[in-house]
Amino acid sequence: MKKADVDALVLVKVNAPHSKVLDANEIAFLLTNPMEMRTAIGPMSTFFYELDGDLQKCFAEFHNVPISSLEAALTLFDQWSGARRIVASGT
Repeated sequence: MKKADVDALVLVKVNAPHSKVLDANEIAFLLTNPMEMRTAIGPMSTFFYELDGDLQKCFAEFHNVPISSLEAALTLFDQWSGARRIVASGT
């Protein structure tokens, strides 16, 4: 899959139900700076809990977000939300 296709799939899903609209670079920034995710709880909740783990991982790779950063952001978000999602890498 191409980067543009991955971005389109992610952005359509993440932004559709929320008034706060993020672009791909903003999502990548939040994944590498997870304490900032509280500024976009709705879209990031959708990213973590409604997107397929393989799509999350592909997005991260295309945006040079280390999988370890993706996993750390997910862990922090799980703590905030009380929910739990397993990313494609198997954590």
